[in-house]
Amino acid sequence: MQPNDSNGPTKTVIPRLATEAELRIVLGPRIKAARKRLGLSQHALIALAGIQQSTLSMVENGKVLPCRFMVDRVAAALGISLFELLKAP
Repeated sequence: MQPNDSNGPTKTVIPRLATEAELRIVLGPRIKAARKRLGLSQHALIALAGIQQSTLSMVENGKVLPCRFMVDRVAAALGISLFELLKAP
């Protein structure tokens, strides 16, 4: 609890973390949008990131949640930070 100047203590607000399902739904389309903004095909991105095409396709379509290692590699290949990839538009 944090002190409040008015009538008493206020509650500390702790942001809710995204669920795996929410991340899966959000992350894939953001990767795809960033790839398309750069004019990259899936084939070009998999070559840059060193991942498999089937995996990238499933991630972009929200079917699987990639591991942190893969997200880091994809973000680096896209030339953006992990934060930029995860932040709300």
